[in-house]
Amino acid sequence: MSYGDYDVTAVRKYRVVVPFLAGQVREFLKPFIKDQEELDKLSFYTVTFAFALFSSLLLFQLLRWMGFEIWLSIFGAFIFIANRVTVQVTGIPLVDSFVFTSLLLILLLTVKERTRCLACVLPILALSKETVLPFLLLPLLTRTRRSIFYIVSLGVSFGLVYWVRHTISQWLSTESASVYLVFQSHTYAFWDNVSRLLTLQGLHDLQNGKSLFLFLAVVGFYVNWKKKLYRIPHLFLLLVPISLFLAFVSGDLGRMCFASFSVVIPYSLVLISCTCQEISDK
Repeated sequence: MSYGDYDVTAVRKYRVVVPFLAGQVREFLKPFIKDQEELDKLSFYTVTFAFALFSSLLLFQLLRWMGFEIWLSIFGAFIFIANRVTVQVTGIPLVDSFVFTSLLLILLLTVKERTRCLACVLPILALSKETVLPFLLLPLLTRTRRSIFYIVSLGVSFGLVYWVRHTISQWLSTESASVYLVFQSHTYAFWDNVSRLLTLQGLHDLQNGKSLFLFLAVVGFYVNWKKKLYRIPHLFLLLVPISLFLAFVSGDLGRMCFASFSVVIPYSLVLISCTCQEISDK
């Protein structure tokens, strides 16, 4: 796709932004690297690394908005950076690093009520991957829904997604696969993936990327609910069922469910903060 060949699987051929950027980076790096395979690898890595870096900065800003101290916000960003899912999607040609950036940008601009900025970037974020589309609707549960800029941008975003998919399908002379059909192609294994969750392998896959922090987040949620230490919007809890649904649809329980990191990391930091405070008080 980075070479302009979109004749790939129906699931992947509409995720155009990362391959397009990698192709542009390759043209810039071409005079310096002769090995074509290494040139392709570095081109994609440059793009995915940039998105991963930007995601960590957005997460830091989001944690600061929630009220976490600087050292906790930095630690939270490092939890994301050092995570094996982040390393995986940064090191190989996947588009998920852009998805993480899109998710964090939507959340940050929504809680800060930067509605016009959100409206400007939403159409581009919608092109990152079809799995980001449910997250575009999250601002509807906040005061952002009252903004005509957001409503218009939301319509433009879905319209742009349809136009890109239709254009690529017309170019390849193939039938356009709607977002619904893409999800439908995965649903045959939905209940198998749900059943797999009840196995040790499924539980291991589900916590991939979270590990101990998943337990810390559960306890941290209870602590913050009782003491109201940090302003973590209840809206963020919706990330859990959405990411679980996407995980069951795709079958990749770990990588897809990692989309809930924006709520797991903050609640983990709540417990870490309380524990450190209790230790310092003794």
